[in-house]
Amino acid sequence: MVTKRPANKPIASLSLDLDNIWSYLKNQGAPGWETFPSYLDIAVPRFLDILQQWDLTITVFIVGQDAALEKNSKALQAIALAGHEIGNHSFYHDPWLHLYSEDEIEQEVALAEKHIKRVTRQHPIGFRGPGYSFSPAVLKVLARRSVQCFDCWTTRQIRSRRPSTACISTSKEVKKQS
Repeated sequence: MVTKRPANKPIASLSLDLDNIWSYLKNQGAPGWETFPSYLDIAVPRFLDILQQWDLTITVFIVGQDAALEKNSKALQAIALAGHEIGNHSFYHDPWLHLYSEDEIEQEVALAEKHIKRVTRQHPIGFRGPGYSFSPAVLKVLARRSVQCFDCWTTRQIRSRRPSTACISTSKEVKKQS
């Protein structure tokens, strides 16, 4: 959706990391995370309603494990059907992703991408690491996979040639890191 803004209004970019309750339980070492408890069926309709009221579309970064679970399909499909852009937020949402080998990162990103695309019917072109985790290895994997934006606030700004200052183009950043 493209909307015209008055010349005196600043551009704002909204995004959402759709971290589920199980990922926080897991990272804290709390029992029960293995059953993947979810609040997506409650949270997603609420934020979609608010965004619709304000006529806003955003980028929603989805955790692949949530997309892999049938119980979350309806909520995740609703995000895409409402016109929001879908981003990849890793598969297991491990904030220590930057410590993984390139092969492990590749598997993490590819698995998340596969399930997110299957459920939302959108190929996620942006990636945000859990806990903003990144490393040269993460950037190399993303560049190889043709991910257009790492830690992007919205990839729509890239396509419109107005990237946000928080966006790192993977191809440029990999060249700097090499």
